[in-house]
Amino acid sequence: MDKLRWVLDRQEQDIVRLNDYLLSRLDDIVPITTVMHDLEWSRYRVLSTLDSLVNDLTFLQKGMNEDDKYQLFAKVIKIDHSVQINTLALEYEYRQRSIAWLMLLEMLTEQVDSYETFAERHNVSVAVVRAAKQKIQDAFANQDIEVSKNNRIVGNEVIVRSFFMQLMRYYHAQIETSLIQSTREEALLTESLIEELLKIYDLPQDVTSHSVISLQVLIWLVRVQNGHQLHEYDLPKLLKPQTEWPQAYQELAKKLVAIMKQVSDLPDHVLRTEADFAVLALFTSGLVTDFPQSMLTTEAQKHISSFKHILEQTYQQFFHQTIDPTIEEQLYQATLSSNLRTMYFMKDLVQSSVDIGVLESNFPIHARFVGKLMKNIAEQWTPDEQRKFMRVQFEDYFNSAIMYLPPKLIVPPVRVAIGFIYHPMMRQLICEQLAHSRNINFEFVEIGTEADLYISDIPLEGNVTVPGYIWNIYPDNHTLDQFMQDALQVAVKHFKNSEY
Repeated sequence: MDKLRWVLDRQEQDIVRLNDYLLSRLDDIVPITTVMHDLEWSRYRVLSTLDSLVNDLTFLQKGMNEDDKYQLFAKVIKIDHSVQINTLALEYEYRQRSIAWLMLLEMLTEQVDSYETFAERHNVSVAVVRAAKQKIQDAFANQDIEVSKNNRIVGNEVIVRSFFMQLMRYYHAQIETSLIQSTREEALLTESLIEELLKIYDLPQDVTSHSVISLQVLIWLVRVQNGHQLHEYDLPKLLKPQTEWPQAYQELAKKLVAIMKQVSDLPDHVLRTEADFAVLALFTSGLVTDFPQSMLTTEAQKHISSFKHILEQTYQQFFHQTIDPTIEEQLYQATLSSNLRTMYFMKDLVQSSVDIGVLESNFPIHARFVGKLMKNIAEQWTPDEQRKFMRVQFEDYFNSAIMYLPPKLIVPPVRVAIGFIYHPMMRQLICEQLAHSRNINFEFVEIGTEADLYISDIPLEGNVTVPGYIWNIYPDNHTLDQFMQDALQVAVKHFKNSEY
């Protein structure tokens, strides 16, 4: 499911999806017909959703910005990229209207004693509450967790915790967790406790780390204090026994157990299991990246290391070259947390809402390679859940590819002849701008040299067959985006030709 958007009403899901789509566009003007095609919506659905989006953004931005992010002109939508909007605030506003969302949080804190009391507390009918519970039950279907008759979330405790911890990965603003923080467990979450945990994990003592650790510990406290403790059989067989860990991590586990004893009265054997969970949760979240793989079981090490072999084969097949060992290691480390998370939390209720089709348009070569890599991995790792694996992993894999596979490494060059007569400083400005591209490998040559495109402040004479761009002033975003789209088409053409 898409980052909990299932709790929203249908219309609000559409609004958020349209906003995501428009934000992903590089151009300033998008025809309505293009939106209809890309989203597979009717004209009425596009126009009515856009109207609601504009009105809601106007309400949220009231007193902050008088300019509109989106405007409808005849048959096109104009996007003002200079106007910044708070999409998290937009989704937050919608979730606060969602009875399913409020019920989900109160189920976590076990405050839903009856339909009637919940309905009275939130000024809704019992029928609305029943429908909200059914929506949650449907979302939990086939996930090894469920809502009990007395409105408690029960089942696989690892999945319950990981579900809520991953929610906080996306929605961790303090204001959003007011329901959780109103519980008795919140009083146990002292500053000294959080600071001690940050110190143990060697994390920076900053607001971000403090917030993440606070919420993860608070979720753990809520579950434990309500009698939901882990058993050894709950955890997958990923870690070796603590006695076989490196000494530093054995000491870390002891410190974690000592802290847990401060806020719970769990028996020692449960505390050891809870310490295993705490270590894995921090590693798989990506918050702690220094992870000795010797702590993994032999089977887990073999499984996770197979990523490199699949990466090598896929890279060779796709780019027709051998991957550099340094880059291979960088990609391996960059995806390690997400790969462990897949092994540990494959029944993942929080999946990416990214529009892969848009990424394929803007980063076609990277996106296609990532898609091929994930397909090959999923066939070996999760043959029964390939589509889910690709939805869960795409963001981390794509970001890693963009970071460690620069265009000069994998994309044939697009030769751009640049020559300015009346504005010579423009050459440096434009070269510097284009050189930072993450999806096109630009090579700059002098006018008169064989090239794919040319940029100048005067039209070239003679029989010039390559597309030319006449810029007498530094190009605005729309002009530059149009050039980039043309250059991207050339890059893709060159790449396809290089495959044969």
